[in-house]
Amino acid sequence: MSLLAAASVIVVAGFTYTSIRQVNNEQKITRDSQFTDRYNDAVGNFDKDKSVDVRLGGIYALQRLIQDSPRDQSTVIDVLSAYVRTHALPPKKGTKGAGRPESDVVAALSVLGTRDPRLDGARHPDLTGAYLYGADLEGANLTRTNLTNVNLEKAGLIKAKLVDAILDDGVNLKNADLRWADLTNADLDNLDLSAARMEETNFTNASMTKTKFGAHYLRNLDLTKAFLSHADLSKADLSAAHLHDAALFGMNLTGRDLTWADLHDALLKDVNLTDADLSCADLRGAHLDAGSIRGVDLEALVRQLLTARLDAYTSLEPYELAEDQRLKDRMKQGKSEQGNGECNDDDNPFKDIEWFTTQQPPIAPWNPSGPLSGLVASRQTPTEFILRRTP
Repeated sequence: MSLLAAASVIVVAGFTYTSIRQVNNEQKITRDSQFTDRYNDAVGNFDKDKSVDVRLGGIYALQRLIQDSPRDQSTVIDVLSAYVRTHALPPKKGTKGAGRPESDVVAALSVLGTRDPRLDGARHPDLTGAYLYGADLEGANLTRTNLTNVNLEKAGLIKAKLVDAILDDGVNLKNADLRWADLTNADLDNLDLSAARMEETNFTNASMTKTKFGAHYLRNLDLTKAFLSHADLSKADLSAAHLHDAALFGMNLTGRDLTWADLHDALLKDVNLTDADLSCADLRGAHLDAGSIRGVDLEALVRQLLTARLDAYTSLEPYELAEDQRLKDRMKQGKSEQGNGECNDDDNPFKDIEWFTTQQPPIAPWNPSGPLSGLVASRQTPTEFILRRTP
């Protein structure tokens, strides 16, 4: 190839590259312009003088916008969050009824709850202070949503995803339904859960400083790696509780039944265990500090620990326990994977317990059939039962 021909090829290639780049830039400008036009049209429908139907059209237009342009999702999140905060307001004084969210607020929540959180970027939904009494948020994805001071009384949060959500500082969850909700990594400090309905709720790695529980069965909640500092469990049933790798600080567990509790790798620091029962608990790898046994009957505690699951990684900080030869022998034997306590898993009365929930109370006498056959029911509420498998 001659020098002239080579030069011609280079010129043509350069021209082609420049042309393609120019076309791409023009297409980007066109897309941005279209987004701006669509965004302005949608937001323009939010004016106070617009009807609810028009506002609904604007909300769903924004939903289509983030479906077509995922990179603009954070902008839409900001707009819809602000819409909920300014439209989900408590009823005026003297107004009858609790005031459930209007259809436009419900629509905005639906868009936020069905988005893909992976596309949020640095911005996340912020519903601070919204009045969402009785809102139906079943299955909503509220990952990393700020719910500070939100009124969620009687809200339906069944199977809702609240991973990394912020629910502290004044959130009202009275009579809210949190069954099967996922609150992994959530911030629940100072939260009152005493009147919330919870079953198989996931609190893995949640921060629960001074969180208040009600008469809940902790064996039906997952508190793995939860941080429970000065939490109020005074009314909760702790038998067979799931507290694997949890951190318990400064809690009052006086006289509490912790039999068969899963405290594997848990940290108990300054926990009042006076008259508590740790029989058959799983304490493999757990750390029990000296502050937790002040006023405790040591001999009674040793007898309980001799029935618990211990291993070489169990740390009993109090000198009186650490140097007890019976416990030392038991921990030395605990290297086997099967455990070594006197309590056998087959003897665990909670092993085959299941929950059964109905919409209406069954007609008595009630005899479970099908997959529930062979279970003996114990009524907890008009529509909830604990099912125990018969021998």
